[in-house]
Amino acid sequence: MTPPPASTTSVTSPPSPSPSIAVCDKCGKPARYGSELECRACYWPHAMYAPNVQMAQDLEDALQTRFESVGQKASQESWEPLLDAMVEVGARSEAVVAVDVTFAFELFRNARTLHIPYVEQVRGGVRASASDEDDSRRRLVDILIYGRHGERMNFAALSGDGQGIPGWGPVFLQLDIQAIGYRSTVIEENSYAFVRSRGLSEETLEDRMNLIAGYMSVWDSRQKLVASKLAPRLSKLSPPINHEETLIDPGSGRKDADYLEVNIFGPYNHQSIKNVRALGVYFKQPINALQFDALQEVVLEVLGRPIEVI
Repeated sequence: MTPPPASTTSVTSPPSPSPSIAVCDKCGKPARYGSELECRACYWPHAMYAPNVQMAQDLEDALQTRFESVGQKASQESWEPLLDAMVEVGARSEAVVAVDVTFAFELFRNARTLHIPYVEQVRGGVRASASDEDDSRRRLVDILIYGRHGERMNFAALSGDGQGIPGWGPVFLQLDIQAIGYRSTVIEENSYAFVRSRGLSEETLEDRMNLIAGYMSVWDSRQKLVASKLAPRLSKLSPPINHEETLIDPGSGRKDADYLEVNIFGPYNHQSIKNVRALGVYFKQPINALQFDALQEVVLEVLGRPIEVI
């Protein structure tokens, strides 16, 4: 296997004994290694009481009220079939993470490589922080939504067709619901836009739950949030409408992408990944094609099926 070109220098350590591997009682994956306390795939049992999920559960009644209100409007304006269609799309939706080729290769190459939240990456010295402004904004946004638990969140986009947001990378990792569903919440927009649109700030922290109510869901209620957000908007458009594609509008880049954001408590590794897709146009360039060949090989070895080129 030929690894993709990299600018970093690797250090070879003496081989260590392979830990015993057990199947996780929660996600059913062989991802419990040796004496490690958590499953590498689903973070069980540490995420048993994921604080984001507990928060969304407390707001479940508000989401139900909003969903019923949208249903009444759909009945009055005769677009109930559209609402039903979006409920179905939301119920089938998946969490998809867009990454670059090098990261995807490293993730699949080693079961010890974890996808961990930004703040923990910086704290652990495995990546440099963003600019002062962007770093401060990232940390503040997470705190405004989830308080001190915000720095433990990983992010994905809710997708209806398995595709992610190209602005974050040409490789789309579709996460396994068994590994992430129980510890995930969904919010109406990406977290930066969500904070602005919901009026979350230091001055409104005491009213945070009321401001978020109706615009956050647990994983199993995501179809209500999808339908409540998108059905009224789509009712103003002329058919035909590809309902699956409406969950993500990639825009022209990260800042104007419109999607529902999945917030996952804690890390995961390649055993949390169900499918891999890649943008074919990106890999037509010779240097990118070399990287793709290496990634294709390691993904085929791990998942037992090739990358789907789209």
